[in-house]
Amino acid sequence: MARSVALVTMELVSILFLHSKNMKVLIADDHAMIRSGLSLMLEQTDEIEVVADVSSGEQAYETYCREKPDIVLMDMNMPGIGGLESTRRIKARAADAKIIIYSMHDNALYAKQAIAAGAAGYLIKSGEISELFAAIKLVYSGQQYLSHSIALKIALNSSSPIDSLTTREFEVLCLLASGLSVKEIASLFTISKKTVATYQTQLKHKLNINNAVDLIKLAYEYDLVN
Repeated sequence: MARSVALVTMELVSILFLHSKNMKVLIADDHAMIRSGLSLMLEQTDEIEVVADVSSGEQAYETYCREKPDIVLMDMNMPGIGGLESTRRIKARAADAKIIIYSMHDNALYAKQAIAAGAAGYLIKSGEISELFAAIKLVYSGQQYLSHSIALKIALNSSSPIDSLTTREFEVLCLLASGLSVKEIASLFTISKKTVATYQTQLKHKLNINNAVDLIKLAYEYDLVN
């Protein structure tokens, strides 16, 4: 069961720090200042080594295959394939990969999709740095981790039509609502325009909407557009 920061005691974090091996972490974020800041903070511990930092989902996948880090700290929204697709590709390559999505989206729907894609944790960027360390330690030890606010939203919120979507359908919905064309989405995921059009039809069916305008309205209603 996913753990929230409210359930993590300082004693547990201390034990994990003392007994963990040297952890290799890969950071993927398209903002250079965030990558630098995270690297500086993580490298200050004796337990964590940042093996690389990259700025796109494609680079995250390629670097994971080369470096085999213990933990990937992955931004959700990056140029190119993004964090969800990169997570899915890494997990397809290495089922034991441990990935934490580090996102600006304080949104339970994004967190659910991240876990469905194979992530072991979902962290909000606005959280405390102590939560970041706690999440890394717990995920490294084989557990799941959700930011406290996300865990509460998942526990309290009722289900929505978005919950019925696959991870790829969710991504296509977000990209269409953000203004990308079918052709652009096909190029992004290296799939045919016909396949994207099929996803678009499935979205309309699952979400009970008739046109692209209503699709975009729904995405805004659920706060899915950056």
